[in-house]
Amino acid sequence: MLSASVFICGYCPDFLQACISKLPNLESGVWNLIEAEIMKPILFLLLTVFATAAFAQERWTGRYEFEELGGKTSGGTAIIVNHEIEITDSDDGLIALIRGTGFQTSRDLVGNARVEGEKLLIYFNSYNEDNVLEPYAEGDLLLTLERRKGELLTFWGKYLPVVQKNEKTGKVYFTKVKIVEE
Repeated sequence: MLSASVFICGYCPDFLQACISKLPNLESGVWNLIEAEIMKPILFLLLTVFATAAFAQERWTGRYEFEELGGKTSGGTAIIVNHEIEITDSDDGLIALIRGTGFQTSRDLVGNARVEGEKLLIYFNSYNEDNVLEPYAEGDLLLTLERRKGELLTFWGKYLPVVQKNEKTGKVYFTKVKIVEE
């Protein structure tokens, strides 16, 4: 039991044992009882926290899409821009690939994502090869997705939609795409 807790949380049993040994009238048999009774709930709590965090991250993995319709140009060309965010899990945490393609748009970004409660915050990391403009700096908050009352809300950061009417933050723009495997 002790070795698992040492591995999981970096807990220092020697320090704790030294502190307990300073208490009057405690024998080594009492230390084993205290260790067992203290470590069980601590280990359970740590495992619960880690499992909850892993589930929270996994819940966000997948592909999200948003299609902007901006009418037509004076020549009759449709103004359509598709935005896609793909969230994957890696050894370093959540990775976000963000693509915006369509009318006069070619964004291809790599970001890091962090889960905070019901929010997914996406930060800029680098540009992919199909990107055209480079207005972002490393660490810029690109956007935040938030689950609230069964909806997926978008809060724009540095990454903005192309069509101005879509710049209102805190609305539903992206939807999670269900992948059907054949």
